[in-house]
Amino acid sequence: MPSRRKAIKTLLSLACIIISCDAFHALKLRTVVTKPIGKNKTRVGGGGGDSLTTSTATFAKFTPTDADVHLHQTLHQLGVRGVASHSNPRGVEVCTTSRSVAGRGAFWSPSSTGSEQKTAQRGDVLAYVPKSAILTLSNIDSMSPSGDTNNKDEALLLTNTFANLSAKSSWPVAFTLYVQTVAQQNEAFREWIESFIGPSPPIRPADSETAGDASENELIYNEAVQSLVSMAQVSEETAKEASVARYKSYTRDWSAAKEFMENTGNTSRCINIDESQFAKLYSILISRTANLGPTYQRDSESKNVLVRGVIPLHDMINHPPPLIEHNVELLTVGDVREMLPEETLQALVGAVFEHDNDLDDRDVLLIARREITPGDELFLSYRNNRANPMEEKERAWTTLQYGFLIQ
Repeated sequence: MPSRRKAIKTLLSLACIIISCDAFHALKLRTVVTKPIGKNKTRVGGGGGDSLTTSTATFAKFTPTDADVHLHQTLHQLGVRGVASHSNPRGVEVCTTSRSVAGRGAFWSPSSTGSEQKTAQRGDVLAYVPKSAILTLSNIDSMSPSGDTNNKDEALLLTNTFANLSAKSSWPVAFTLYVQTVAQQNEAFREWIESFIGPSPPIRPADSETAGDASENELIYNEAVQSLVSMAQVSEETAKEASVARYKSYTRDWSAAKEFMENTGNTSRCINIDESQFAKLYSILISRTANLGPTYQRDSESKNVLVRGVIPLHDMINHPPPLIEHNVELLTVGDVREMLPEETLQALVGAVFEHDNDLDDRDVLLIARREITPGDELFLSYRNNRANPMEEKERAWTTLQYGFLIQ
């Protein structure tokens, strides 16, 4: 174990590509890179500003809600390993509780007691997510009805269709329609997708309404603008500018989605989604979608286009509050294979669950980047350079994307 841990610590001290929540598609896209971790406490993003502390409070045992228990069962059905269960309370647990910064989040072994309690050390693998469980346009398995593997040709045709739509239109259009199709076809994924929550859909600006209902919409729109002013700490002018731009972007995407559905309405698996459903799912997916990193990008047909997806469990990990440093990272198996011997990699994952040494480069690992005490909430940083303040327009855009201000 010491040699394995030393090896993974070396891995985390290198500049590795991580999986991080992607910026809204209108913002400048960029690859997210971890900064080298020194022997002392790190300053996230390196630059100026006050150092971020690494301490969090240790909480008492939680009582998961029925929804939390159901989500754990769904994650296990999707193949995610390292999630706590009644029979094995040591692991990652999603809990609905006021102790979470967002009211619901992922915690490290909050229900473990006695000898089951174990503080996660820097470099420990906490959870494993197979590529088959990740919502991404290249996941053919997700397109098979209830996991049926006998209809690969049609599933491949559908994934290629959505990939072409993404290239011709925009990734939010293709991805939203893809996820809706998956929910219609695959029961295991539908259970997970139906648990999604996120920001409200874009609101139509008051000046674009018809005279008949202008007053009601104006009230809703103005309330949304004032809410954005307060949350993002921006001027009313910036809030309106961002809101209008977001709505225009959405309307273009909805028009493209309607055109696509009309042109494919006679296919054997036509997509059934109305505008209100599309708007809701569209907004949620933009807030949950991650850049899957170079391993996925290398395997894609277009090497210069970022590959995006939604990762089970990752989508339940919150951004840390101000002055608290994130305590976990996500790495693909392919990332790790470039830096560690295969035997070490297999042993690290074997500490989470028994496997047959058939790890795929596109499988994902959740790794502790510092010591995590049982009961601590897990945090991922949603942006680079947290120590550097965001410009006003970026604060408005990211607040619209996530539904809260990232600090």
